[in-house]
Amino acid sequence: MQKSDFIQAASLSNPFYYLENALTVWQWVLKHHCDCLCTEEIQQLQDILNLPRDAQALLVRMVMRQGELFPLGTLQYAEIENTNQAVALLEDLKLIEMAPLISLDEAYSKFNKEIIWTFCHRHFPVPPKKSERKDTLYQRLKSSQWAEKPRTAQDWGDTDHWIRLRYPSFYKRIQLMFFGNLAQDWSEFIVTELGHIKYESISYQPELRAFTNRSDIDRYLHFDDLQADTENTLLNGADTLEIDPLLLSACHNRWLEAKRKRVCFKLAQLFEKNNLLKDAVSLYDATQSNTALVRQLRLMERYDSPESITQLAQSALKAIQHSETSIYLQRILHRQQRKLGLPVKRAKPIEIPELLLHLPASDYRVENAVAHTLSTSSSPVYYVENRLIPSLWALLFWEAIYAPIKGAFLHPFQSAPLDIYSKDFFQARANQLSKLRATIVDGSYQAIIRRHFHKKHSLQCPFIHWPSLTEELINLALDNISSEQLRGMFDYLEQDLRQHKRGMPDLIQFMTEEKSIRFIEVKAPNDRLQTSQNLWLEALIKLKIESYVAKVTWQS
Repeated sequence: MQKSDFIQAASLSNPFYYLENALTVWQWVLKHHCDCLCTEEIQQLQDILNLPRDAQALLVRMVMRQGELFPLGTLQYAEIENTNQAVALLEDLKLIEMAPLISLDEAYSKFNKEIIWTFCHRHFPVPPKKSERKDTLYQRLKSSQWAEKPRTAQDWGDTDHWIRLRYPSFYKRIQLMFFGNLAQDWSEFIVTELGHIKYESISYQPELRAFTNRSDIDRYLHFDDLQADTENTLLNGADTLEIDPLLLSACHNRWLEAKRKRVCFKLAQLFEKNNLLKDAVSLYDATQSNTALVRQLRLMERYDSPESITQLAQSALKAIQHSETSIYLQRILHRQQRKLGLPVKRAKPIEIPELLLHLPASDYRVENAVAHTLSTSSSPVYYVENRLIPSLWALLFWEAIYAPIKGAFLHPFQSAPLDIYSKDFFQARANQLSKLRATIVDGSYQAIIRRHFHKKHSLQCPFIHWPSLTEELINLALDNISSEQLRGMFDYLEQDLRQHKRGMPDLIQFMTEEKSIRFIEVKAPNDRLQTSQNLWLEALIKLKIESYVAKVTWQS
């Protein structure tokens, strides 16, 4: 990030910290994304920036809260000296609406039962009983003439003055343009200022932003609204729903395409839950991911022919290089082959050694109990599970992960690039990754890992759990894991960064005299290996890394 663009969250000792943070976002968007705003939006932002502080603060307070409707009585904040004057200024700019008309659904959401009951009592020929529930009163109103048009809060029977925040979609657009998603919000500034979360500083360049024009942002917001509307429609009991054709067509923009696929997958799950199987299959197919492919074929098993599914599964198996997906596809294929009366060919599994341990009862969790039992002064055992190998990978490839790639970073509050789990993550950084992989061959990788361990300590990274990563553990790993073994484990991890950063064995033992390692997966009685754990153990054995499953029983 350019020095002039460095963003720092406002201090929480400042009562207007939230305003300072909001102004930072708005000024950033005006500076870097002005070309994606229309003339009216630019003017609106400039008008807001020219408001007195109290009016700005009250506006931000409303933007930060849920919904659009607020009773004036809840908008009293100690740092805002003159709320009424702030309200008047916001109304002059048409940023808020005073005494707005409130629909029945909004009244049900915002007003307490007493107000709803009093309204029913005043207008129904047969007054409701005092004991009637609020949702029952709502249903009576919904089927009456009183549901036809909205009315003011006073007409509903509330004595407070109500305000409606206008242009909520505008603030949502600004949030998206800054954060690159709609999941992050102003709270990112707060936890950052408290020191809870620290992020890598990224070199921001406008030409590298994720979206290229306003239509990209429009499309992203359309996908988000489409997901919300579809979820609401299905939750309200719809038994059929037309899929927007835009969801089924790939986007030219990587950022947009990732959003489209996420929405497709989430809606496919919802369609599946509502037994709209063929629509769910269409959406899974449009998602174009390994997980979606497996779910798609599993659904098709419920209505399509064994011949058709067998053909699809066989074609997919020829194209798939992903271990877990191959296993799930083979299971589907075997089920269909049995239905067709065909012979089922199973690959011979790799034999995973087992160690039976009968341990005295202990207050330790089972992994720690095994580590304590097996550890010696020259062969210490550490409980690392999924924390060590992904951490070493991230520390080595840190510069590639956080390289300024087009569409990867939008703002200073990203723990990883937007494309970290996408198929083209490696292709987009091919040069940087190639140079860093070469260091495993020439031996300089160790110095890079140690340097980044100190230099980047505590910065957010989805592959590193800093509290469990000590300098002692790093040194033991680098001293005892050979470069060939490390490269092999990194290769398997890179097959699927999202999935393969899980499932690793619980324990690692460093045989310091032999300069070798041993991985140990711990299983309590009646505990079975998960697919991801089994695949990691098989990958380690193929790399000639000693690995086994420790099966534990307790002495009575």
